[in-house]
Amino acid sequence: MPPQTSQHPTATPARPPIFLYTDGASSGNPGPGGWGVVLVCGSLRKEMSGGFRRTTNNRMELLAVIMGLEAIKWEGATVEVYSDSSYVVDAVSKGWLWGWVKKDFAGKKNRDLWTRFIDIYRKHKVTFHWLKGHNGHPENERCDQMAVYSGQGAIERGETLPADEYFEKYYDTDSVPVGTVLQSAPSPSSAQGETNGSSAPRRAILYTDGAASGNPGPGGWGAVLVMGSKRTEMSGGFRLTTNNRMELLAVIKGLEAIPAQIFPVVEVYSDSSYVVNAVEKGWLWNWVRSSFDKKKNADLWMRFVPLYKERSVRFHWLKGHSGHPENERCDALAVDAGAGATSRGEILPSDVPFEQSLHSEATAEEGLFGENTD
Repeated sequence: MPPQTSQHPTATPARPPIFLYTDGASSGNPGPGGWGVVLVCGSLRKEMSGGFRRTTNNRMELLAVIMGLEAIKWEGATVEVYSDSSYVVDAVSKGWLWGWVKKDFAGKKNRDLWTRFIDIYRKHKVTFHWLKGHNGHPENERCDQMAVYSGQGAIERGETLPADEYFEKYYDTDSVPVGTVLQSAPSPSSAQGETNGSSAPRRAILYTDGAASGNPGPGGWGAVLVMGSKRTEMSGGFRLTTNNRMELLAVIKGLEAIPAQIFPVVEVYSDSSYVVNAVEKGWLWNWVRSSFDKKKNADLWMRFVPLYKERSVRFHWLKGHSGHPENERCDALAVDAGAGATSRGEILPSDVPFEQSLHSEATAEEGLFGENTD
């Protein structure tokens, strides 16, 4: 879903404002819950989401804001936050939060998240705006979809969600036997790291797809990364490329975004027989031994090989356009970033190695046939 740029004020080229849309959801409250984020900065747009097996709506609303702010790469950014949570918006805009801080969060829940929020809030210039939920705002609706998909949706799909450890340890009276006394929540100073108490998940899941209109023609790639409770979407496009290049580049971009030291195992799901068979059937290593003699896309395969070797990567082939939600999402991202961008009049970058190879082939053909001197 493209950002509604008409709603955004003019940005300065050096430091454009960032628009952060967030939402959270919890089925049962408490129950399975998730958060969703859309970040918009100029022509850039990023989606993120995550979920937990048992949490509350307020925690997910607040965590969505935190995750969005933590994803911003520079300090001192001007950030406009749009949320349908009165709990979050009013706590900051009406100054309630600072009263809670003065009283050491006495009688207040979610101190772990509020303490985490304050740390990142102080690094930027943040303004909050309240949106009425389920009122047709496209980015708010998208955030809601991601939050539900990552929480209750994940449970319905049979996925195992991580624990919201702080909540279950200190606040979740319904998840413990009757008569059990929960521990008192620690003060903010001692709560640092509670949200990161467990070891990081060891396996990441990467869904990818690529598309080129005309093949060659305008093309794009799309990837969905699932790392623990975090879900991230990525995409990009070029003015002239091929389907195989975009399929392979989607895998490369995804692997480059997954830290190997934290996730040494990656499960890749792709509908590209070209990519999956090249790796799983060992064709790639024959190509490497022959220095990619007469093989296309050597530049991308050489970029892929070191990423593959630094971790355990397992490929799984998916039938394209068969209804798999993440494969369909990757396809939509790829089409939108390539042919979609071109149809919107956007100027896409060049796939330089590919265009250079076209020039080389044309030059070789001219040399082969020579000049007609008849």
